[in-house]
Amino acid sequence: TDLSILFSSFNVHDLTISDIREGNTEEKIEIFKHYTFISMRLMCDESIKERDQDMDFNILLFKDFVITIHDKQWQSITDILGFVNLLCTNAGTVLTPDWVLFSVFIELAQDAQYLVDGLEPEINQIRMGSKSLDQMSDVMRRIFDMEFQIYTISRFLKPKMNILRTLKTKCGKRLSKIVVRLLSDIRDDSKEISHDLETLDHILERSQDTFLALVNIEKSREANEMSNVMQRVSEIALVFLPIQMI
Repeated sequence: TDLSILFSSFNVHDLTISDIREGNTEEKIEIFKHYTFISMRLMCDESIKERDQDMDFNILLFKDFVITIHDKQWQSITDILGFVNLLCTNAGTVLTPDWVLFSVFIELAQDAQYLVDGLEPEINQIRMGSKSLDQMSDVMRRIFDMEFQIYTISRFLKPKMNILRTLKTKCGKRLSKIVVRLLSDIRDDSKEISHDLETLDHILERSQDTFLALVNIEKSREANEMSNVMQRVSEIALVFLPIQMI
């Protein structure tokens, strides 16, 4: 029923309706005569660990209004509405659809930054934690989990950066200049977040190499101790063997 209303009352194109209905489409932006269609994949609270928990989020940006469609509950909608309210009441901004679009993307950037900030202390704890051999398996498992989370955040960020670039290059006339500039700033911030993720991933790789080297050293030490024990056994055998034969 909702899709029929979009088609009949708002003259939304069949291709857009098909993308919204099917879901799991490629993250993209499409420009039509009287609206702009943006399709994205968002992370729910648990999707940082479970890829299947991603959420379809679609934006129809018209000249005088915005329609958003999502198939799951997204708590950030409340924050977006609060931010828009602050813009209108405290900043005295005239509410237009492009400001709503800006508030959505700034919320996405803040979500990504929050996830990265949460990774840093845990990665530092792994790097500075105990390196005893009996805890190595747990450490390696935590490193794998951290690398998967870094991959998930990177996968979340990159398509949004492409959409922001398209908004600047192809939709500049549909957005106010100040919003275009602010969206460019969000893209720059997203680049910095991506760089931070690469740095954290490099730290994890170096930590993993260090832990593996420590495991090899510990194994070599145990082998040397066993070799020394066998050498002492052989020496004792050499002493008692002639006596036993006599």
